[in-house]
Amino acid sequence: MSARGRRVRAWITNIALLIVLAVLAVFATKAGAAWVGIRKQRVDLLAEQKTLEDQNALMRPLHDDVMGEEGAGKFFKICNPGEDPAEITWVHAVYPSGDHVAAFDSAQCTGWKNQTIEGGKTAQLALNSAQAGCNWNGQVVFYAMSYVIHRPTVDASATVAGPWIFQGDCFTLPR
Repeated sequence: MSARGRRVRAWITNIALLIVLAVLAVFATKAGAAWVGIRKQRVDLLAEQKTLEDQNALMRPLHDDVMGEEGAGKFFKICNPGEDPAEITWVHAVYPSGDHVAAFDSAQCTGWKNQTIEGGKTAQLALNSAQAGCNWNGQVVFYAMSYVIHRPTVDASATVAGPWIFQGDCFTLPR
């Protein structure tokens, strides 16, 4: 091969090598950018995980309080320590339902009948109904309730509301 042929061959080899290096540089740049993006995404996800863990730690006492000691939830229970019968005329309860909270309002339910609790007795309130929004198993987190205690002289009535935080998980009516 002549000197001129070797030079042409060297030029072609150099040009081919430069093309290959340029293609590799493009791929390396794209791979590096993808790696940086994945690394940033991993850092962001780890930060989000930390935030969620911190929020879960804050919410754990509330969750444990809502679900009770046995994890089954707290139920709307009324204790009547007096001698006179009490009549529960209206109940509104906010309760856990799967992954969200739901509300029950007895005023919206045609199947609701006033509940009478004899003196010295305890009753757990609930309503099973085909009516939408009226099938309530008695679980409660927040409540509102109207009641009447039928005394021999004068009936006593009240409306009360608040978070369900009662000793023994029972709302105790006044004597």
